[in-house]
Amino acid sequence: MARDAQATKQRLLEAAVQEFSQYGIAGARVDRIAAVAGIE
Repeated sequence: MARDAQATKQRLLEAAVQEFSQYGIAGARVDRIAAVAGIE
């Protein structure tokens, strides 16, 4: 289970970096980050 948690954390981090790079701090959305990370 720890491996799955670590993989999820990594996907979230990568998705967040992509989101903030594209939309900036004011335009970033958690729902898009979750969707890209496959968490919905």
